[in-house]
Amino acid sequence: MSEYTRKINRGYQLTLPQSFRDAYHLQIGDYLRVHEDDGKLIIEPVNMVSKDPIAALEALFDSASSNFGDLSEEEIMRLVHSELKKSRKDKK
Repeated sequence: MSEYTRKINRGYQLTLPQSFRDAYHLQIGDYLRVHEDDGKLIIEPVNMVSKDPIAALEALFDSASSNFGDLSEEEIMRLVHSELKKSRKDKK
């Protein structure tokens, strides 16, 4: 188990060591779950979006009421198109 000391910067931010970022394949924009367990802070990577565009769209549609709100059909289709475009870029 690796251990590092880090200073909390302005905005209560800290930088994760490169070895942690590499080991957990963390990139800018990824999510981390932070919780407490017996007086210790626990930080865990969280996979918020599937790399599989079909699975991502299914998850999006499963929670359509919370994700789409009052969006028009055209706005929803733009979101779908955007997700497909991003997944194609990820595969290249």
